[in-house]
Amino acid sequence: ELDRVEDNIASLDDNGPGVILPPILTYGTEEQKQTWARGIIEGRQIWWQGLTEPEAGSDLASAQTRAVPDGNDWLLSGNKIFQGAGYEQDMYYVLAISHPDRPRHHNFSVFCFSLHLPGVSWSPMRLIGADRNSVYMDNVRVPSSAILGQPGQGWQVTQAQLEVEHGYGGVRLDRITPSVLDFMK
Repeated sequence: ELDRVEDNIASLDDNGPGVILPPILTYGTEEQKQTWARGIIEGRQIWWQGLTEPEAGSDLASAQTRAVPDGNDWLLSGNKIFQGAGYEQDMYYVLAISHPDRPRHHNFSVFCFSLHLPGVSWSPMRLIGADRNSVYMDNVRVPSSAILGQPGQGWQVTQAQLEVEHGYGGVRLDRITPSVLDFMK
């Protein structure tokens, strides 16, 4: 399966299996693993990671994207920048403030959802050497099942994801293949 989607995986840069798959396999529910991890592994889902914001830059703890509970759902609003090039992405991994009453670093949750939901839009950022996108979320309704990890655990989930990304540039397929195959079995 990995050979079949090799070109697709290579085109995902550091936003696909290398950095999104490990936190899903670590913090995801069994249903999330079956849906999201399988979608990534089979090359059916291409992901963007929504971390950087216009006013926060690389200071993720200053992010302002909000997730407000609404019954069993959450409403997400905010703006993320420097998102991957192209428009073929399917899924979004977003760090958002979900518990504003909690102390810094304990107030975030990670939400994973379709980029095609109502309220999600994006526009190109023309940069020297690379094209990226700004993504806008305006009361995007996602179910509670879209939270990766526990509510309020987003900082921990994201740090684990960033450790993989910044530690060694993501997971090389030859290193992850045995784990992926064990999971698929």
